[in-house]
Amino acid sequence: MRIVFTGGGTGGHFYPMLAVALAVRQRAADMRLVELDMFYFGSDPYRPDLVDATGLKFRRVFAGKRRSYISIQNFIDPFKTALGVVTALWYMLSIVPDVVFAKGGFDSFPTLMAARLFRIPVIIHESDAVPGAVNRWAGRWADRIAVGFVEAAQYFPEDRVAHTGIPLRAETLQEDREAARQYFGVLSDRPVLFITGGSQGAKIINDAVVEILDQLLGRFEVIHQVGTANVEEMRYVTAPILREKGEAFYHMAGSLEANQMSGAYALADIVVARAGGTTIAEIAAWGKPAILIPLAIAAQQHQKKNAYIYATAGAGIFIDEENLTPTVLWHELKRFMDEPDRMRAMAEAAKKFARRDAAAVIAEEVLRLGSHEHS
Repeated sequence: MRIVFTGGGTGGHFYPMLAVALAVRQRAADMRLVELDMFYFGSDPYRPDLVDATGLKFRRVFAGKRRSYISIQNFIDPFKTALGVVTALWYMLSIVPDVVFAKGGFDSFPTLMAARLFRIPVIIHESDAVPGAVNRWAGRWADRIAVGFVEAAQYFPEDRVAHTGIPLRAETLQEDREAARQYFGVLSDRPVLFITGGSQGAKIINDAVVEILDQLLGRFEVIHQVGTANVEEMRYVTAPILREKGEAFYHMAGSLEANQMSGAYALADIVVARAGGTTIAEIAAWGKPAILIPLAIAAQQHQKKNAYIYATAGAGIFIDEENLTPTVLWHELKRFMDEPDRMRAMAEAAKKFARRDAAAVIAEEVLRLGSHEHS
């Protein structure tokens, strides 16, 4: 069986796609499916090392990007996309895939167009409560549509959509608290606050944390993923505070691998994070109370919608960027710690929200479509 994976302009597209690819490989091994070739079509892998490690054969397919602002790239990108479609068609002819799995995003458009023209079975996955433009288009004709939020199903044909949750890699769900304590240096009995803006970081969150770091270090052990590009700046601005308060309770990281993320989640009592679909899925899978800060400029305000749905489920709260101040963040964190019953209720609501089997469920359907058993 030959399977093409596509999507991955951002980590929010790439990591769930990778989770499905890993689950497909595992399920195929269980089924003793001897011949399995998996390919990744995209303009540039988000993490080339993980593409190779997963056993995906990379094929470069250029893709343009639709922008809501004026840029010279707006004139160039339609030609890149057209070239990408032609390239994808050529690869499809040479590979003859049995099924295509697409995570959406601009990077998946040329491959999806080629799959449609060749009538290759397609399954797409939408991580957010409000689908992106490419998935809305593909959802009109794709054979199967999997959604991470129940609320996203309304945008797709009822007979072809299913709520699966968001696929997560197994490494993100593995718990080894002792190894995590040693890795991060979390050695006290204080509650642990995990703050993450993702591998790229979130400057507005970092800035708010710096302003209240003195208070935070008086009450928490803090694990702070600041973003790779922000490490040097954050070291500089936190140094005076850490010299006074001591460095033992503050643990900074630029980016974290999957096993390190799982360690941070395992130790955390509270998580402060953005509101991307994958981030929410991870927090829910670990059953952690959360303060979500949606990215204000996210397309279709999808992060705000994600956060609203999660908060409505009782699993956390959200603070809009325009309302985020150091004082507001500190106030909400204190409320969490002062109301343990509320935190326990949030943790239970998070566990109910989670769908830990999403990758396995989607992998099963990918293999079924690829075997041409669908009607």
